[in-house]
Amino acid sequence: MAGDYETHAQEEILHSDEDETELTTPIEVLQKLEEAWLNEKFAPELLPYKGELVDCMLDQLQHMDQNLRRVKPGDFRIIIHKMELDRIQFVLNSYLRIRLEKIERFGAYLLNLEAQEEAENIELMSPEEKLFAQQYVGNIEGYLHDTILQHMPPNMEHFQLASVGSKPNLDSYVFFKVLKDTPSLVVEEGASETRESDIIDLEAGSQHIIRYRPVYRLLQNGTVKLI
Repeated sequence: MAGDYETHAQEEILHSDEDETELTTPIEVLQKLEEAWLNEKFAPELLPYKGELVDCMLDQLQHMDQNLRRVKPGDFRIIIHKMELDRIQFVLNSYLRIRLEKIERFGAYLLNLEAQEEAENIELMSPEEKLFAQQYVGNIEGYLHDTILQHMPPNMEHFQLASVGSKPNLDSYVFFKVLKDTPSLVVEEGASETRESDIIDLEAGSQHIIRYRPVYRLLQNGTVKLI
């Protein structure tokens, strides 16, 4: 399957961590998508949307399906190819489903956060996800107003779900693997002038379990991955 996948698929251009373009083979795109899926699965917050990876894999899935239709019935390769196709679809569907679950849980918080992130050109949600979040939060706020808030004092009429909605716990612990050497990571800030900050050196290949907050930027730039 891997050979057929590489032979028939065109190379895709993606952006590297240094904002330079590099040619990436479809197999490497799949590996990046699987990494993004696991990062999303284990991260307590919603991570920036990997739109290029998703669009690329959707194109490749369509291309693979077209190739399968040209294979003669009874060819033993059909079973192997379908198994690989199902595996890729599972990863892609699971990635998108996990993101929707987080959007439902933290919808109001995410909309407020994305409004702030727009100034930094960070695409936290896809246009479809953002529309879903707006409709979901709007429906909840409308329901609360119709059933509860209209019977409350006037000062409660302008209630916003973002003020009381759930937020991700950035201090929860995560297990991660280091991909690039990272010296002097501040794990715990000194609480006072007499207490020193906890600082560790991360060696490539090492694995650690610490709070999510100190490592989330390393996760976004590809220095670590969650496992």
